[in-house]
Amino acid sequence: MDLGVIIFNDIMKDFNKKYKEYDSLKEYLNSFTKEELYRASLKSGLTTSDKELSKILVANTSTKDKMVDYVINNLDTIIKSHLLSLDDRDLEFLNEVLNNGNSIVVENNKVPLLLITNLGHSILMHVYYDKKKKTVNINVQKDIATEIKKILKSKSFIKEHKDINKFENNIEVLLEVYGIIDLDNLYKIYNEVFEEIDKEIFDNYLLHLIIKDGPLTEVRVNHINYVTTMILDEIEAEEYINNLTGEYKIYPKEFYVDVYNRRYLKSLKSYEILYDYLLKYYDLDLNEEEEIFELIVCDYIYQLQESKSRAKESILKNLDQYFEINSKEKNIIINYLNRIYYDYPKWRRKGNI
Repeated sequence: MDLGVIIFNDIMKDFNKKYKEYDSLKEYLNSFTKEELYRASLKSGLTTSDKELSKILVANTSTKDKMVDYVINNLDTIIKSHLLSLDDRDLEFLNEVLNNGNSIVVENNKVPLLLITNLGHSILMHVYYDKKKKTVNINVQKDIATEIKKILKSKSFIKEHKDINKFENNIEVLLEVYGIIDLDNLYKIYNEVFEEIDKEIFDNYLLHLIIKDGPLTEVRVNHINYVTTMILDEIEAEEYINNLTGEYKIYPKEFYVDVYNRRYLKSLKSYEILYDYLLKYYDLDLNEEEEIFELIVCDYIYQLQESKSRAKESILKNLDQYFEINSKEKNIIINYLNRIYYDYPKWRRKGNI
């Protein structure tokens, strides 16, 4: 089965309940459990440090009625906290839903999966997957829709959303070079490479990125907080961090951007040698370069940054999938790949080449 289909089915398996419209916001909110209302409020509660939410959740005093009232009284803040996590494409799609009478039906291959993972289980959106028709129904309750429309038109929201998106891109650019980095050094390098930003704003924006459904996670080792795009459990994170060497290397801004956009990688002599080798001996179409690049070079380098054993296993599988070659030829390609990695910023060496 295609990997995309597997991912789609895994995401959509829980969305099996048809939508019911409610006349009032309170009625609609009461269709959720107390725990679901809490989760809907948690993102805004964390990013605004709301003490009222903490009081409501004190053991043995929290009730569903209290949670419903809290959501109604803080609806603007709660919705805004969810919308700030979305990228421009997902906001455009959400606008399309609102402009279509707060409801839309899309075919499986056109479903914005990141939007579904971010909002599908929230109070902002109801998702129903119709397996027979192979379509996804998306609905927004009318009172929620009214509030979303108001927020999306707000100049303050537009500016903050733009700022957070820019911030997220900058963080992704830095992590392409460092892989994992403690928050103090991240803040220092961010200010030096991109722009000076207030520490409180920096921490708040970073929190938005950590609690959204995305690649960024936070780990704590030896009483120090780190962020990473790697998937590491507690033991793996501690082992990885304890084996970091050197000092964080700081480059000019253009270097980070070139690494992120893969221009740096493609500019390497070692990459050129590998590409020429593949072109010469395997009769490749020039149009296949990007596919080869993604499948072989990038995957191997990223895997190697995390684990040598996983990288070896992955590259052998990819080479078997793409080429009909023997063990000797595989070793030649892997040696070329190792030369590329030698010229690339190392996560374990804090970005040093």
